[in-house]
Amino acid sequence: ERSLNIDLCLGLLKMVNESRANLGINPIRIIVSSATIDRNLFADYIGYGDKTNSVEIQGKMFPVQVFYEKIELPVDEYPMAAAEKVKQIINSGSEGDILIFMPGKKEINQTVENLIGEVGYSEIEILQLHSELSPEEQNKIFLPSQKRKVIVSTNIAETSVTIDGIIHVIDSGLVKQNQFDPRTGIEQLVMVEHALSGINQRMGRAGRTAPGFCHRLYTEKSLSRRQEYQTPEIQRSNLSQVILAMKKVGIEDVESFDFIEQPDSESIDHAIDLLTKL
Repeated sequence: ERSLNIDLCLGLLKMVNESRANLGINPIRIIVSSATIDRNLFADYIGYGDKTNSVEIQGKMFPVQVFYEKIELPVDEYPMAAAEKVKQIINSGSEGDILIFMPGKKEINQTVENLIGEVGYSEIEILQLHSELSPEEQNKIFLPSQKRKVIVSTNIAETSVTIDGIIHVIDSGLVKQNQFDPRTGIEQLVMVEHALSGINQRMGRAGRTAPGFCHRLYTEKSLSRRQEYQTPEIQRSNLSQVILAMKKVGIEDVESFDFIEQPDSESIDHAIDLLTKL
């Protein structure tokens, strides 16, 4: 996924190609691949203004039926709502494994507790998936099981991995991300509504091997207030590490560096001030 270092690397590669052009050397071919980016933004930035080198490849997918809640649920009710949704799916007789998206480890643990209380272990195998687990623990989601698998995951399962056998997706529509305030110097992990590109990617986790179902724990009306794409990390993070790396490779004028999406000047000033003090 797109991170601080990705944006910095793209800017450095663009500088390299500009230098090569000035020397009469052919440019480096830059290929950017992602499931959730604005491809035209990247094509324009890299230099393909006519977008002829921007390609969208539709994944092969079976149809996915999407269901919404009729009323807005309080966020703290999402873990229980997800467990109840699993119970409904089982009682309906619908086959297939289930993938639940929760914003963080705390919500995953709450969902697992509710699943144990509502459904138990007799019919399902409950598995967790988040970045704090060891690779061995994460790989358990791929192992065959005699029971129906119910995987409760953060957005690590959104684009990073594909789990065969998933027919049902239950989506909280939430994600946790770092948010830095340059005025206070405080960085915190906040829960926000996921962008449209992200929730559509989550929906696509169902229906990869057969027709699927996506149960969204939010109303259809809420889609109108969501962003098309999530705010990039470069615009909501402490930039000290990035600017230190830029200085290290000889970039003195960091304010005019050509990022694909420019961070605000306040964040840059804060990082330079902090590094100067250190």
